[in-house]
Amino acid sequence: MGQDGVTSGNVNPLGDILPAPQFDYGSSDPHGCLLHFDPKTNSVNVRFIAPDGSDDYNEDLSYDE
Repeated sequence: MGQDGVTSGNVNPLGDILPAPQFDYGSSDPHGCLLHFDPKTNSVNVRFIAPDGSDDYNEDLSYDE
């Protein structure tokens, strides 16, 4: 069982120029964002959703000590 977080649609004017590899995804287009935190697997799913409902970014991220 994990925890979910949701943000409203937003625009980041710097999104298209965020430097890789520090940021895996960047966009200045409006998106919604869903976060799902799973403490059992020490991971978070990050999902950016475009206005048409499609996923522009959907990744499971984890932290290894």
